[in-house]
Amino acid sequence: FQAEDGIRDSVASRGLGDVYKRQPNEIAMKSTNVLFKIGAVTIAASIAHIYPTLAVGQTAAERGSTLMEEVDRRASGYGDFTATLTMTLRDSEGSERQREMHILGLEIPDDGDRTLVIFDQPADLRGTSILTANHRDGSTEQWLYLPALRRSRRIASSDRTDRFMGSQFTYADLGSQDPTRFTHLHLRDDTRDGLPVHVVERTTTDLSSGYTRQVLWLDTEELRIQRIDYFDGEAEAAKTLILGGYQEYEGGHWRPGRMVMTCLLYTSDAADERSSVDLGGRRI
Repeated sequence: FQAEDGIRDSVASRGLGDVYKRQPNEIAMKSTNVLFKIGAVTIAASIAHIYPTLAVGQTAAERGSTLMEEVDRRASGYGDFTATLTMTLRDSEGSERQREMHILGLEIPDDGDRTLVIFDQPADLRGTSILTANHRDGSTEQWLYLPALRRSRRIASSDRTDRFMGSQFTYADLGSQDPTRFTHLHLRDDTRDGLPVHVVERTTTDLSSGYTRQVLWLDTEELRIQRIDYFDGEAEAAKTLILGGYQEYEGGHWRPGRMVMTCLLYTSDAADERSSVDLGGRRI
């Protein structure tokens, strides 16, 4: 579609494949192939390669940075991919609404990646699209296309904390999570639901993110993000993102099949406000 500042991105011209980036609510994905199992000797060699600097005497900041740089490295190199999404929005009274979408994504050599989210259902949102350009320097540009107006508008930095299409995800959540935009601190090693995890805190000076800090839970085996707690300056987390249903795709890329973002500010005994996306029909 045509952006106001003259930037044009079309699926046909860029050859975009399937991708998911950070989608609101819950996502369920189906894997087409699991690649391989690694024997004990290879596993040991792999761990030594992945954590070359996780040694005695390393500071918490160095350890945190090393872990998050490895997370970023493993998420790269997919080339392009596509996916279909079902997003479920639930309010504090338990009422639910659904959205159907598909995502196109493409890595740009030496300049990050591009993702295009296109709404298919409901009818009044069909064709509504958001293009996110994550650049290698950590900056993000976003454009929203509104078919009813037949025009696109650029998402200003001051609007990046707005909720994405009524979900608990913000436009900033869809943007770059490049480790160079954050400072990191390894808090501790722990377990979550019986799974050994690293707990890492990251902070950013980017005020447009809407968060003062985030706490991430990474499984120790594959460094897959299991949970993110988002803080906006208060002692208690404002939101939490739970990721699960991971599948391994070609090239050794792990992607979550479900993501659930829950607002913790307005919870009650009856229900909470959450956004969930189920992701299927994926190719990577």
